[in-house]
Amino acid sequence: MLAARPTFDGGPRPITSFGSPELKPRDLRLIIEEYEKQMAVTEAQASMTAYAMRQMTELHSYGYATKVETLNVLQALDSSVSYTSPFDQMHAQHTREQLVMYVDHIHKALQLGAKNIAIEIDRSLYPPPPPKPGLIARLLGISEAG
Repeated sequence: MLAARPTFDGGPRPITSFGSPELKPRDLRLIIEEYEKQMAVTEAQASMTAYAMRQMTELHSYGYATKVETLNVLQALDSSVSYTSPFDQMHAQHTREQLVMYVDHIHKALQLGAKNIAIEIDRSLYPPPPPKPGLIARLLGISEAG
């Protein structure tokens, strides 16, 4: 469970032992708004990271279970097949190569899935800044919103 958010009471807090600078009400409001935004983003990032870790754990568990199930099926199939020499040696070599390739594919799929989840964790939760008006709009005093 994530810890509760600390509160900001808006009262003066000394920055140094010599006292704090006087803040204008507007500056204090902007600081509090930024604080609240950072707290919300931090909470969301922590929640998203915890969720992503659970998803990665699920991927690892599923990959392991799939590998065990597949190896059991392949072992059952392989024990029912027999060839005379030299075909038996060719079959054994082919089976080894297929198993190595299969394990490699499962491993790469797991790596790719976990990497893509990690990319989502790394993505910023801050909204992008609004586009700046072009040169003509600035010269004419036209805002992008209106």
